[in-house]
Amino acid sequence: MKQTSTNTRSLAAFQERASAARITRELPNVLRPAVRYRLYAGVAIDALVALVASYFAGATLQSSIGLWQGQTEVSSTVDIIGTLRDANRVRELAVAICREHGQTSVYVETVDIVLEDIRPIAVAPVLSSVADYAPTAS
Repeated sequence: MKQTSTNTRSLAAFQERASAARITRELPNVLRPAVRYRLYAGVAIDALVALVASYFAGATLQSSIGLWQGQTEVSSTVDIIGTLRDANRVRELAVAICREHGQTSVYVETVDIVLEDIRPIAVAPVLSSVADYAPTAS
């Protein structure tokens, strides 16, 4: 009877660790709620880099072509990932873009997102057998 109990515990331990190892391989990253702010401005990207950097340490800027009042114009899109606490600073940035670059307006799109921070990590070795987790004599 004792042998069966030991085998059952060993199997349970193996299954638990195997499951944890599989999860570690499949979902090693952190998921967290965040907010994506996207600003649309009729300004060349080179003119925005320093201004955006003065408000946020990280952002993605993309050059594009905009259409405003039937006319095409050089345009930029600025993506900032943050939290709701960043909303006022994003608005301040939008106003600064308008003032410094003579824009009538800057559109700000705000979207709740789930951010997955993907980082390379060492993966636990694949478990091969129940014997890997058999109790040791002490």
